[in-house]
Amino acid sequence: MKTPKKPALVRATALRGYAGLVARHGEAPERLARLADLPPVYFRHPEVYLHFASFARLLDLSARATGPRMLGAELGDLQGLSAFGEFDPGSVIPTGASLRQAIELLRESLLQHSFVSDLRLSRSGDHALLSIALEQPASPGDGQAIEHAVATGIRAMKTFYGPSWGPNQVIFQHRGPAGTTMPDGSAHPQWCGVPARYG
Repeated sequence: MKTPKKPALVRATALRGYAGLVARHGEAPERLARLADLPPVYFRHPEVYLHFASFARLLDLSARATGPRMLGAELGDLQGLSAFGEFDPGSVIPTGASLRQAIELLRESLLQHSFVSDLRLSRSGDHALLSIALEQPASPGDGQAIEHAVATGIRAMKTFYGPSWGPNQVIFQHRGPAGTTMPDGSAHPQWCGVPARYG
């Protein structure tokens, strides 16, 4: 018997700061939410879960309406740990925890926040590869949501290890939005302060 697939859901805390960010870029967040078929209840009750497809559609529509721009990354960088809800890093990540321990504990929190993505950590010599994988088939509008997840993770790790922490490079499998990608496929030299490359 096949194990039933988990529903593709994400907590509405992922919307924290969205309205203010979009308004600063000159757009009406209520109008964009309507276009994405996202009811207002998700903005009033961050503890509920919404369909990942709706969240990804909202970010994709908003990025095109305000840019094109890397709106998902901007929102994730703005949110950091607040995207996970009421999260006290001191009670979850012990002082002096190794990178692997911090990642595993962050992964456990992510699994309570999202039934869509998973964190994976692997090592090669002196380098560590941290990947965020979607546990569902990707659709064309998922790029902004993926960048949101990566930016949230980077901001969260800076909370644990200080503002100087950062990956050497960020690599995406999806193509970047028109106007944000260099001829060789790379993003603007600094994506959330990190060199990045699109697929």
